[in-house]
Amino acid sequence: MNEEKRLKRGLGDVSQLFASTSRPAEEKPAEPPAGAGAAFSAFQCMAAAAPSEPAHHALLVQTLAAQLASLCRGLTVLSLPPLPARRSEKRAAVIMEPNARHFQVSWDEMQSFLRGAAAHAERFVPRPEMLLLDFDPEHPAYFEKLLPVMDRYILLASPTLESLSETYRMVKSAHAANKKLEFGLLINAVPEDPRAPLLFEKMSQMISARLGIQLNWLGTLRLSAEGGSGPAQFSVAPMLARPAERLESVERIALAASCKDLAARMPESLYR
Repeated sequence: MNEEKRLKRGLGDVSQLFASTSRPAEEKPAEPPAGAGAAFSAFQCMAAAAPSEPAHHALLVQTLAAQLASLCRGLTVLSLPPLPARRSEKRAAVIMEPNARHFQVSWDEMQSFLRGAAAHAERFVPRPEMLLLDFDPEHPAYFEKLLPVMDRYILLASPTLESLSETYRMVKSAHAANKKLEFGLLINAVPEDPRAPLLFEKMSQMISARLGIQLNWLGTLRLSAEGGSGPAQFSVAPMLARPAERLESVERIALAASCKDLAARMPESLYR
């Protein structure tokens, strides 16, 4: 209980940055995305979430997919259905990028992807590809089974106590499920607001001190409660350019192979 009170007090202090009238010194903004067709060293699997704000999820996934599609030779997006109680809150992501394939899959299909291609996994040699998993992090089965195969988790935090608290809890839970998982943080703010990097710095210091985890600063993305998007200034390219600190697993290789098989079996008209 005391730990919870200290955490809320600390995060409350951080969220007050956006209520302050003072303007801290500006920091260097995130670098723009790298050019199209950038090559990465191996298959990479990631997901995105907006803790405590499910209405932001679809736009976050769509915005991230647009940037990822410009950075790699091929992007696959697998969307899983949300919890029944949250279907009215979570809008469906619509991926229209020319360099991306988007599939709506059931949980049974996803589980078959994780194990079904194991027989030919040894023959599969990963090429530079990216997989973006679009799933509800509140779904226990998704969280338990998908986190261990992921390399990166992109989180969008708003400057509110609830959002910052949920972001902290999600980082803590995800790290417990996958010690090699790398985290990137976006701040829900307009690009010209100089308090956004300071909010990241304070949040990063707290997570580093409490959990021993280093966050990656990605930049800003403004999403509204009504589901609209505003100016953005962020880049995931520097984080993705570094090799992921993990060993390949049969499940990850099988998942990558299954995505390729799925794309080969289905006509392009069914991608979206």
